[in-house]
Amino acid sequence: MTWVSPGVYQLDVENTSGIGYINEFTWVPPVNLTVTAVTSTEGGHCSLVGGAIQCTGKVSPPKCTCMAGGELVVTFTAKGLEPQTINGVTTWFGMVGAYLQIQQMTPVPYHIPSALPSDAGVDLPICKKGQKSTKARPCTTV
Repeated sequence: MTWVSPGVYQLDVENTSGIGYINEFTWVPPVNLTVTAVTSTEGGHCSLVGGAIQCTGKVSPPKCTCMAGGELVVTFTAKGLEPQTINGVTTWFGMVGAYLQIQQMTPVPYHIPSALPSDAGVDLPICKKGQKSTKARPCTTV
């Protein structure tokens, strides 16, 4: 969540799941923030539904769970967390209580490793006696 300008915010959702594609999610703002409009979306489609932001798309999974995969960015307007100036000091309030709920995912038909292949085969199965590691059936002796 990023403040862009007075009353304008940006939510950046990155897929870090080991399951697969994120197809649909809802972001529910904290009780002290009222979303007034979704102004733009990159990487999917989002709309305001019952005070929450509901998004659909195909946010791709990561190559490994050690990094993020695809992302969906939504810019929206809201009121309720405007800064307050008291005695010449401006205070910006943070968000507490917002949450994101994933409604739909598409699993990938392969294992998403927790480390990149350059990490000495950390997530590879151990080769059986006499087995050789191949591109089709990789394994490690370590």
